[in-house]
Order: sequence, then structure tokens, then C-alpha cells
Amino acid sequence: MKNKLEVIAWSKKDALLIEEAGADRIELVVDLKNGGTTPSVKLTKEVCNVVKIPVRVMIRDTYDSFIYSEKVMKNHLSFIKEISKLNVEGIVFGSLTKENKINFDDLEKVIKNKGKMKLTFHRAFDELSEKDAIESFKKLSDYDVDCLLTSGTKINAKKGVKIIKKLVNLNTSINILAGKSISINNAKYIINKSKVNYIHVGLSIREDGTINSDISIEKIKEILKEINND
Repeated sequence: MKNKLEVIAWSKKDALLIEEAGADRIELVVDLKNGGTTPSVKLTKEVCNVVKIPVRVMIRDTYDSFIYSEKVMKNHLSFIKEISKLNVEGIVFGSLTKENKINFDDLEKVIKNKGKMKLTFHRAFDELSEKDAIESFKKLSDYDVDCLLTSGTKINAKKGVKIIKKLVNLNTSINILAGKSISINNAKYIINKSKVNYIHVGLSIREDGTINSDISIEKIKEILKEINND
């Protein structure tokens, strides 16, 4: 099976370069320095109109917490309904309770309003304890969630490979997307050790590895070659 690559974009230019380089999917966000927040409907429409590869859109209005107020959730749901009319392949969402558990009530509301769009549960999952993560993942598989973006509850995906592998071995309907600090230097190691076949990258495929630099087509091609070179 071919290993696949999802790349973060925060502009139309990014999206076009990511597609040109041969990546498999785009995660569209803004404000990456704060972990990535919800893009505008306008930007979402622009990106989805110019690329043919799938685009998943971040749903996260606040960057300081994964615990959302009723007002924030109302904004989330309104945005989801709006972009469901566009050529969006999926959304990226995650919500926690004050007890630091997955907020399944919020998740149900999002699922009810997302229409045909697919759903990635994002790295809010990594705020859970290792024990809670395994049990919560099992419960997530009962919901209309097709992907989990995770670093295995650790500070980065390399440190979390053992947990990521445990999640993969549970063999649920949810595809595991390994992410956080993945680069050309560790991508193949993470895939081999965790057995994921989808990885997520951001700054490591930019020209000088910073938010202010452009997407590097060469770096994307290099990482694709690395993860699919047996």
C-alpha cells in the first residue's frame, strides 16, 4: 500500500504548490503559530476551487484551549454548514471537556451538521492520558470519524510511535494520521515503527522551516520518495 502525505496550507499559493509537488491531501488552516485555527469561508472556497486533491478544513476558532464555550460551538457549527456547500472533502475538529476527556456531545453536534464531509479528529486527542487515549479511541470508532491526527499523546510523533502503533493495531474503521514534528529525517522511521500509512507535515516542508517561508516542492517530493522507497 502506498504511504500518503497530508500537508498544511494557509493560503491559495500554498495549496497549489502542495498539489504540484504530489502530496495526497491538504489541511487548510490559518494562524499556524498558535497551532492552526479556522480559515475564512472565502479562503476555503478559493483553495477548493483551484486544487483537485482533497482539502480538509480546520474547525477551531480559539487557540488557547480545546474546551469550547456554547458561543464558540455555535460559530463552529455555522461555519461547518457554510463550507458544506463548497467542494470541501472534510473537516478537522476536536473538543475536550473540563475533565480533559473527549467532548462527545460537541462531536455529535459537529457530525450532525457536517453533511457528507469526512471528519478528522485532531490533536486535542493528545491532551489525554495514555490510558484514556486508548479507551477514547475505541469509543471514537462508534462515531462518524474517519481519521485521527495524533502524536500518540507525546510531544511529537517520534516519541509517540508506540502508542500510535497500539491505535493502529486496534484495527478500527478510523485511519491513523501521524503528525507533529515529522520531517524527511524521521518520516520513514515513524511509518516503519508505528505501521501508519498516512503522515502529516507542516513547517518541515517549508523552504527554511519557518512560518514565513514558502512551501518547498523539492522537500515534499523528497519526503514522498522517502516514505515510499522500500
